[in-house]
Amino acid sequence: TLIKQKLDGLKNEGLNKEIEAAKKCSAAFTKKLADSNADLGVAAGNATDDNAKRAILKTHGHEDKGGKELKELSEAVKSLLKAAQA
Repeated sequence: TLIKQKLDGLKNEGLNKEIEAAKKCSAAFTKKLADSNADLGVAAGNATDDNAKRAILKTHGHEDKGGKELKELSEAVKSLLKAAQA
């Protein structure tokens, strides 16, 4: 994915720990969305507002469609940004 490509370009900047964490979270979020395709896909008729919000809103009460993974990815990216600025 694009995120992984960008992170690979930063490896020589001494941010390996933060980069690997962000890549892991990115992969987990992507996998969760792929695994939730039956609930999120338009073809199945399950692409409801609530299911979409569960996948992409970090503040939604239910995080079973990808919200948890997105929150973890966001935190990993924040950590990477802080480390890069130090």
